[in-house]
Amino acid sequence: MRHPLRKLMTLSSSELLTLCQVSVLLTLAEVSVRIWSLKTILHALERRTARAQAASGGAPASEMIMTLARLVELADRHGLFRPSCLRQALVIAWLLGRKGVVTSL
Repeated sequence: MRHPLRKLMTLSSSELLTLCQVSVLLTLAEVSVRIWSLKTILHALERRTARAQAASGGAPASEMIMTLARLVELADRHGLFRPSCLRQALVIAWLLGRKGVVTSL
């Protein structure tokens, strides 16, 4: 069995940065779900996406989206809380929304 740190060593510097960002966002998503209703969170995501969509230059490549999903799943599996599909979906939606990609949950 490979040591978990060896897997981290195979990630690029941008993927490591994204993994750190995702780890923080997963915690924020957990706190958000406990504080606000899902409707409120989704409305905030929609507003954020609308602003980013107006400023974005185009859709990100599907490879980048798959890498992002893989990193979110990895961070959630080894995070502070039990893995949650909702938390993962909220983080992916937020990150894609920052790039102007409209998502639907």
